[in-house]
Amino acid sequence: PENGVATGYFKVIRCESEGCIPIPPPTVPTMRPENALRWSNDSHWESIGMLPPSTNEVVQIPGGVWMILDVDPPKLKRLYIYGALEVEDTEDRSIETELVLIQGGSFIVGREDNPFTHKFELILHGNHQTEDQPMYDAPNCGAKALCVYGTSARDTPIPGFIDMHGVDVGKSW
Repeated sequence: PENGVATGYFKVIRCESEGCIPIPPPTVPTMRPENALRWSNDSHWESIGMLPPSTNEVVQIPGGVWMILDVDPPKLKRLYIYGALEVEDTEDRSIETELVLIQGGSFIVGREDNPFTHKFELILHGNHQTEDQPMYDAPNCGAKALCVYGTSARDTPIPGFIDMHGVDVGKSW
């Protein structure tokens, strides 16, 4: 140390469970589970400690939660998907937001073996003055962005997914 002053780096790690035994990360099933929640059901939002979204809010789908978008949501500020968001194929749907960030979760609009048969619009708003979404150890997410990142839990990689399949309309050119 110079002049009696030492510098260094330390990291505080707080155990999240009894005896510091790691809690397994939440998993997102590949198909809709029986306990899937519905966007339109206020009590489903309350069951995960949240209020139903209103206009210009930041909305999070937490890890381990499968949410079915069965209504058109209000215009959102941002949509963060850590669990799964499945757009139900019962009528035309749209989502309006500055950005969608999928991190270790799934965004599903139809599947290869069951394509979405209605119209789906993802309308992204913003401009060069829209605040970026900073990312740790990855490029930032900017305005009008659909960002997909994996994540990790205790050094176990968890990929992020977008699954969008519509009805084949043949060649469009």
